[in-house]
Amino acid sequence: MTADKLKWILIVEDDQDLRETLAKYLTEKGFRAVSSSKITDALNKVNNQKFNCILLDIKFDYRSGDHVIEYLRSDDANPNHDTPILVMSGFLEPVLIKKIAKLVNGILVKPFEKQTLLDRINAVISAPDDRMAKS
Repeated sequence: MTADKLKWILIVEDDQDLRETLAKYLTEKGFRAVSSSKITDALNKVNNQKFNCILLDIKFDYRSGDHVIEYLRSDDANPNHDTPILVMSGFLEPVLIKKIAKLVNGILVKPFEKQTLLDRINAVISAPDDRMAKS
């Protein structure tokens, strides 16, 4: 894949080992991986760069990842307003799933296989407007 055709993936994950592992794997698979360990840093990145897919953890120390989801989906002017979002979490509560279901393109329960992640990324990039639950 040439540099101008590379797909940009934002990884928002507070677990350093997982974040680095995912970034390395996705880079090896031909993506441009950008990572963030904090919600505030992720918000800065989504305001300044267009991504093809966002991988988002939900549980953070100070803010929840659903803040990023709500922020992006509510701001039509944001370059990532319609960017596919895949939530990655080991702590999914039914109330949270119901809250974000219409706003995200998929949920991966940790731990997950790298190939499963790759398949999901490729699927949402191919059909970015295919949210989990249509209105």
